[in-house]
Amino acid sequence: MRPSPAPNRTVLIFGLTGLVVSLAILAGRNLYEDEWLSLAFMQKPLGELWRWTFDAGCHPPGALALDWLALQILAPRGIAAVHLVVWFAAVGYFVLRAQPLLGSALGRGWFAALAFMHPQSLMWAGTIRWYAPWWAVALAVLAGGLLPRRDDRPPSWPVSMGLGLAGAALLYMDYLALIFLPCFAAAWLTRYGFSRPPLARLLAMGGIAALAAWPVVSALPDREALARCSVEVRDRMGAALHMGHGISVSEAMMPWHPVAVIVALGLLVPCGWLFVRGLVGRGPAPGRHSGRRELAALLCFFLLMVAGAIVSGLGTKPRSFLGLATVAALLISIGLERVSAPRGRAWFAILTVAWIATGAVHLLTRTGTAKRQLNDRPEQVIAELEALSSRGPALVFTSSLVLTYEINQRRARGTTPLLVCSTWNDPVHGYLPGLPVNVRRLPWVLVVEELDTGSSRLERMTADAMASARELVREPR
Repeated sequence: MRPSPAPNRTVLIFGLTGLVVSLAILAGRNLYEDEWLSLAFMQKPLGELWRWTFDAGCHPPGALALDWLALQILAPRGIAAVHLVVWFAAVGYFVLRAQPLLGSALGRGWFAALAFMHPQSLMWAGTIRWYAPWWAVALAVLAGGLLPRRDDRPPSWPVSMGLGLAGAALLYMDYLALIFLPCFAAAWLTRYGFSRPPLARLLAMGGIAALAAWPVVSALPDREALARCSVEVRDRMGAALHMGHGISVSEAMMPWHPVAVIVALGLLVPCGWLFVRGLVGRGPAPGRHSGRRELAALLCFFLLMVAGAIVSGLGTKPRSFLGLATVAALLISIGLERVSAPRGRAWFAILTVAWIATGAVHLLTRTGTAKRQLNDRPEQVIAELEALSSRGPALVFTSSLVLTYEINQRRARGTTPLLVCSTWNDPVHGYLPGLPVNVRRLPWVLVVEELDTGSSRLERMTADAMASARELVREPR
């Protein structure tokens, strides 16, 4: 079933709008801690980086290796821009493949708007992290494997083999594939049943993925090794709360923000109920492809992924499940299509616009998001430090990784008189931790302590260093 030119224009308009807004957000924000760390890791030679990622046990090497290659020709923000382009291309493919499930231009337009401009997508697709490229491949797998086809038969053998190779790529890029692939397998069986052809293709896909990604599969870290990478993986209650927040109203606004509360209760809950009612009811909305198996498969995948995020504890970082917001956008839009009253549609349209606009404004103005480091303004802190030192030489002691890298970036460009003494190594700009000069040669010594690091382990690491810095400042000069 081929979409008409009008829906294609709708997809193009919303896609370009979302891309422009995302690029504006990227241009105006500072890099947060994990992005600077990723850039620091990418300073290693490629072979060393590949071996180090296996030894570290937190992530497989694929995503960092691809970004390493991009860094050879692009500036850091250029990598994030490439991630955005890849993400929006994959979302566009998913949206186009899902159009037969929507029976009206209004429903297709609603889905395109939510898919491309969901605040969670605007917030996390344009980062120097693995989320966007990983989920771009994952959405392509979902679209190719589960969304409507010309008939109800499973994809051909060549397509199935391609899906297996895509599964291998997901394994190389992040261990989240260990949750995704079983969920996809369950959704595949929901979509096509347990007869011999779909089972044979599913087994072939699994075999191809395991063989092609055998270096990753054979070196899988144990749970204890993964737990050392994130102290949050044991927090299942926190994972449930964070996932509910992130994939619904998004981390671009706090869960108690008035718009978030109204959208959750006045839009998401009613549309979710309408979707489920339509799925188990007598038939599809007028003009819509029945898609009962496809929708059941997507719902199965969505619920299993959410359960996996909670049980594993990885849901404490809902940005790792970025693509679920796109799947949720489809389910919400199908529920919205069932609203026939003009006043009801107007109400939902107002809420949708308010939701997207609030998230975009928060991200553009760097305020009100649930990620503190995306609200921070290190350039203002640096300006205040320069003013305190009368724009003369000064040594800044800090436990903040972001402030360390931001000052070093300006120092490397010769645009600040500040020097930084930090516990953090900075291979991106070529500065080592510790004292860069004899402290007594500088007229000003300033201490900037990051009180909320979000990690008790990090607080312990920096506490002694900051105590020494304060003692040094107290010495008579």
